[in-house]
Amino acid sequence: MPIDYSKWGKIEVSDDEDDTHPNIDTPSLFRWRHQARMEKMAENEKKKKDLENQKKDINNHISELKEKLESTTINDEERNDYQKKLDNFLKQLNDFKEKEKQFEEMLAKQPWNVDTISSEKFSKSRINKKKDEYKPKTPEDAYENMQNVLEQHKASIEKYKKCNGISEISNCLRTYPEIVCEEVANYLTIEALNHAIMEEENDLVRVATNVQYMQYIIQLSNELKIPPNTYVMVNRFFDKVMQNNETFKKDHTIQLDEFLSKLRHRGKVKRDEALKEIEAEEKAERIKNSPKGIDPLEVLESLPEEMRLCFEERNIEKLQQVATTMDPQVFKYHFQRCKDSGLWVAGDDEGEAEEKEEK
Repeated sequence: MPIDYSKWGKIEVSDDEDDTHPNIDTPSLFRWRHQARMEKMAENEKKKKDLENQKKDINNHISELKEKLESTTINDEERNDYQKKLDNFLKQLNDFKEKEKQFEEMLAKQPWNVDTISSEKFSKSRINKKKDEYKPKTPEDAYENMQNVLEQHKASIEKYKKCNGISEISNCLRTYPEIVCEEVANYLTIEALNHAIMEEENDLVRVATNVQYMQYIIQLSNELKIPPNTYVMVNRFFDKVMQNNETFKKDHTIQLDEFLSKLRHRGKVKRDEALKEIEAEEKAERIKNSPKGIDPLEVLESLPEEMRLCFEERNIEKLQQVATTMDPQVFKYHFQRCKDSGLWVAGDDEGEAEEKEEK
């Protein structure tokens, strides 16, 4: 009984909800992204509260130290100690103002979405009446139908997702045949893809296997014209089709391997895309913070080995020695790039390496 996996031939998880691949179940994808957005919003809210609490704590310390400095009963040693602590907290306060500014700028740059563009005024739940051949007309209808199915059978779906092995799968679907449908199969496929992206191999194999058995039942139900989410269909599959069927077992192994291969490939593609995006963001941040708009990491990697080791070890004395042995023009060129990129930060030792090079 070969399974047609063409609908998952190219699993796409686009970052643009307005442009998704036709082979992907859009409602499941929307739900997945919605959850990610909500988690990100909660994380940002936590960061904001943490900053406020830390700033409040610093202000309390500052007020306390100012009161102590105004006292006429403290000696000079205590006064100096309090003043040093006050200066330190004032510096921390200035640093926090910069952090707050950066945090607000980051929030301002984030695009609006359905969770932030407006506030909820009315809330209601709607459960559609069961229809034998319900086909959503629009992505919105499909999304609503998906949400209804997943919400209605949430507990039993979670139990099935954790099933390991044919015995547990059979017992679970015999107990909860109502979860056998395309909506649940598509949801579990996205869950399997999540495990592939995170390289969680055991979870990937388990969930992908569960998807495959559900698809077997759905395909057989289409051939027999029997609803898949019924005791009759589920029991017929496990009692008749699988009983002492070596051909089925062989086909099952081949099809599972093909499905896993597609999931692993797509997971790697999405993982690589995410890493490239992170690297691009980190590079942009480094360039933004550099004095002359030059990536300090690229500068470090382009340095002659003896200079690069000095910066990696943060050894100024060794750098001064390199300045006396290296070609003056070569050293001057690379050292200037270090300053322009922020790799060399001005301080008490500023200019010493250059002086060595000039000598």
